[in-house]
Amino acid sequence: VRVKPRIGWVRLGEERRPTAAARGLRLGIHTRRNLLEVESGANELFPMLREEAARRGWPVVLHTNPRQHHPTPGRNRLELSRVPWNTFDVGLLVELEDALTLDDPLLKKRPVIAVDRDATHFGIESVIFDDLEVGRMAARHLFDLGHRSLAVVIEIAEPGWPCEATWMARRHGFEAEIGRLGGVIEPEGLVFVGRQRRKYRAEETAQAAVARW
Repeated sequence: VRVKPRIGWVRLGEERRPTAAARGLRLGIHTRRNLLEVESGANELFPMLREEAARRGWPVVLHTNPRQHHPTPGRNRLELSRVPWNTFDVGLLVELEDALTLDDPLLKKRPVIAVDRDATHFGIESVIFDDLEVGRMAARHLFDLGHRSLAVVIEIAEPGWPCEATWMARRHGFEAEIGRLGGVIEPEGLVFVGRQRRKYRAEETAQAAVARW
């Protein structure tokens, strides 16, 4: 038995809490989406992560947005103060592209990994494809197939909403490679699509783009 500051008497020895290696890893999955969106397959990462965790025998703690409807930026963010941090060993961040959330000091003190975007510049370990290079690869592939008239989608977010960093990286890579190959994206080839789909409807946007072409 020994004393820990601000905690009190702590019993050691056989009754000590087992380590992660001894009891198996406990995995946390955290997302700004609510439970209904997760269960409906809004992002294919969720079932994949759950299946892999089940295969390894790791229990999963799922932490979602408690709001059924979250139409504003503030309600769309995950409340990190409500995360049950002591119920898992490593947390996986899925669809937390909001910079205010990723820059929260709470995440700097916890073992978390971003799995669908590069958050290393926020000090968070990340597992992500090089989206800039993906855009370059797409442009080179289309060019090698003989295509010379190309278009690029530009995401438009409403005020207060963050743009998807991975989408922007792919677009920049795509346009940069087109430029390296001696091409240019003309104004008619810029297709503006709204993130929240309130102002820019997908079908109407596509029809308008085709009409311009």
